[in-house]
Amino acid sequence: MMKICVLGREEFCTGFRLAGITKVQEVQDQPDFSILHDPEVGILILDEDVFLELPEYRRFELENMVMPTIVVLSTRDSQENLRKMIIQSIGVDLWEKN
Repeated sequence: MMKICVLGREEFCTGFRLAGITKVQEVQDQPDFSILHDPEVGILILDEDVFLELPEYRRFELENMVMPTIVVLSTRDSQENLRKMIIQSIGVDLWEKN
């Protein structure tokens, strides 16, 4: 069975712990991405603040991973993040203007 993992700052992770997610890694300074090689992890929920601090090549690598699926979430409202997740998931840009 595939598990959901959360990687982020303490305040980001707290809500997920309360929701019952047990595979949580808090980031102090630099994120530890060894979790990407865990065969049990199917979805990695990543704190947007941590994601944006990464070098561009690392963000590109994470955005294009197939397994585990990377979901970048923000504590702020961001339609652009939602748009990217929908495009990645279903391959269609629902906001595209013709």
